[in-house]
Amino acid sequence: MISWNEAGRVWEDDHGQLDAEQVAQCERADVAEPLRSPIPIRMISNGEYMPVPQTEQQRRVEARVEELATSASDKLGITRRAFLRSSGGMAATLLAMNEVFGRFFNVSLIEMFEPAAYAAAAPPRDLFVFDDQLHFVRGSKPSPAGLRAIAQGPTSAPAVKSNPFNPRGQLDELGQAWSVWNPALVGLPIDPGYAHITQFIKDVYLDSQVTIGLLSNVTASSVQIEGEKPRAPRNAQEAQRGEVLTAAQTAAARNFINEISGSRRMLCHGLLYVGQGNLDWLQEQTDKNEPDSW
Repeated sequence: MISWNEAGRVWEDDHGQLDAEQVAQCERADVAEPLRSPIPIRMISNGEYMPVPQTEQQRRVEARVEELATSASDKLGITRRAFLRSSGGMAATLLAMNEVFGRFFNVSLIEMFEPAAYAAAAPPRDLFVFDDQLHFVRGSKPSPAGLRAIAQGPTSAPAVKSNPFNPRGQLDELGQAWSVWNPALVGLPIDPGYAHITQFIKDVYLDSQVTIGLLSNVTASSVQIEGEKPRAPRNAQEAQRGEVLTAAQTAAARNFINEISGSRRMLCHGLLYVGQGNLDWLQEQTDKNEPDSW
């Protein structure tokens, strides 16, 4: 990773990921939390920052979840793991959090044992859902096969023949080198347009509960200039060559979706570049694109 040094006006290496010494102090999430609660009960690192140690309150929640899960699974005649994977396990976790942090969740004891009771208290079908970080890829770029493959699993073949993010074949918490993240994706073809705007509209506004979405983008960290090796962009104009969606395209997509829907179903991000040299570009976005946030 790299970052911009404004004083020296140069790009510098930025070790944004944990180094080997820091990684040695961490444990895999499935090892550190063997209970595997439906809701994590300690901070999990994203690989950039050292996780904060589990707090006393979190330890109390974890212990209470274990007590409730053990008792309930015995009464139901199932394994504790099976219980925690059920709606009863979610109810137990919410009950434990209410006991430690105060009553934040509307959940009752009966929901641990009766799925119908849990379903009756579930969110309504017309729930307002705001998704604040959506992405798709501009039409001039092919959809990234690896991102779909990691979630879809082995049915990604022949487009992707092995786990693209696990070249060493290490086993995950399920004992597999390539687990399926989303069963709904199994068997779907991975074509160059799966992450383009038409599929995006179908997936987000027709096949999900999203009411309003915020379309985001990614400031390019690498660009390919003809005759040069891939390198960090030196300014916002160069960066636009490598972005999956430019600031102008993001705003245009928002305007298009709102026009065809007849309502404000989409908001959009502007692209925030560091460095005083990019202030004019930020002002241009404000004037021309009117981003809803940055």
